[in-house]
Amino acid sequence: MARMNTVIHDMEADIRLGDTMRNPAFKDKAGKLQQFDLVTANPMWNQNFPTKLYENDPYERFIYGIPPESSADWSWLQHMLASLNDRGRMAVVLDTGAVSRGSGNQASKRLQPFAQPLCSDQRPRGGPVPGRRGGVVAGSRRGTG
Repeated sequence: MARMNTVIHDMEADIRLGDTMRNPAFKDKAGKLQQFDLVTANPMWNQNFPTKLYENDPYERFIYGIPPESSADWSWLQHMLASLNDRGRMAVVLDTGAVSRGSGNQASKRLQPFAQPLCSDQRPRGGPVPGRRGGVVAGSRRGTG
């Protein structure tokens, strides 16, 4: 899917398969998380990762707090923010529920300034509504918020 999108949009991208949360594929020679000017993503929605995965993360990605075990939305945002260099920009598509799901945890409270919705189209669980699509597109620039 990612390769198809790069072709459709006439983009170049380095796409690698793997388990991003447990063993990120983009690391520098020192083994630290590689940083980029631009990060775009549409991570799998409603994933569950155990809390112990976030604790003592060797890549120091979860500085805004431990995401809830019930949804990885806030962990994906933190991973992508950690992957930005000082002038980096990011765009990510998340499930509309990401804005409210887990909103009481410390990670979501600390990340709210970074998660600036650019647009939000919603559809009910029963199926699509003509002219509306689901998802939240959040954009951010490192160091804002």
